Amino acid sequence: MMKKNENAVQLIIFDWDGTLCDSLTSIVAAFQHSAADIGFEILKRSEISQIVGLSLSEAIQILYPDAKTNEIQRFSTLYSKHYRLINDPVLFPGIERMLQNLILSGCFIAVATGKSRQGLKRDLDKLNLTKFFKITKTADFSAPKPNPQMLDEICEELFIDPDNAVMIGDTDFDVTMAQNANMRSIAVSYGAHSKERLLQSIPDIVVSNPIELEESIISLL
Repeated sequence: MMKKNENAVQLIIFDWDGTLCDSLTSIVAAFQHSAADIGFEILKRSEISQIVGLSLSEAIQILYPDAKTNEIQRFSTLYSKHYRLINDPVLFPGIERMLQNLILSGCFIAVATGKSRQGLKRDLDKLNLTKFFKITKTADFSAPKPNPQMLDEICEELFIDPDNAVMIGDTDFDVTMAQNANMRSIAVSYGAHSKERLLQSIPDIVVSNPIELEESIISLL
C-alpha cells in the first residue's frame, strides 16, 4: 500500500487580478483616468503594473509618494468609479476549466487579493464563480500583501497546515506573502510582473500560462 504524501496540497489559494482574471488593462486605465482627474502625472502601463496586488491606498502612495492624505482618499474614490465603468471581468483562457477540475479533485480553493471586498464580489458575481471558492480574503478586511495575515486566516479557518497549501499569484508580493506564511508558492508570469522579477523573489515554481499552472498544481496534489 502506497504511503500518503504528508505534504500533499489540500488548499490552493489564488490571487485574483493578473492570476485568474485578465484585468490589468482595466486597472491601468482606471489609474490613468483618476490621475488625470486629480491633476497627477499620468504614468505608463509598465509603471502602474508594478503595484498590482497591493491594497489601493498603498499602491497610490507608492506611485505618488508626495500625495497628501486627502488626495489619496480622493484618488481612491475616483479609481473605484472609473474601474466600475471600465472593467468587464474576463478570465484567462482555461481558468474556469482548471477550477472545475480542482474542485473535482477534492481540494479547497480560496482567494487572497489586494482587491476590495466589494470589487471582488462584483467580479465573482458577474462571472458566476462564487461557488468555486471556499473562502475569499481581501486587503480591506485583512493586512495587505506581503503580510501573511490573509493566508494565515484561510489556513486557520479551514484547519489546514500551511505545509499543505500553496499560494498562486502574478507578483512578487504574492510570493513573499507565501514565504512569510511558510507556504509554497507558484508564480505566474502572464500577469503583472515579469518572469525576471518573479524569479528574484524565489518562488517554488514559475509558469508561463494557465495550462502549465494546472499541470504544476496537479503535481503537488
